[in-house]
Amino acid sequence: MSTPLVKVDRVGKIFHDSNQHTTDAIKEITLDINEGDFLTVFGPNGS
Repeated sequence: MSTPLVKVDRVGKIFHDSNQHTTDAIKEITLDINEGDFLTVFGPNGS
């Protein structure tokens, strides 16, 4: 198997509000994107 063009390993994003509450938006994502792959990312906010 070839080396991925993009490799993401255990990435996360946590948001904190003014009351110090946390929200895990992304939790430990691992992803390989290879040549010829088609990737779409979408969410409820239209991103």
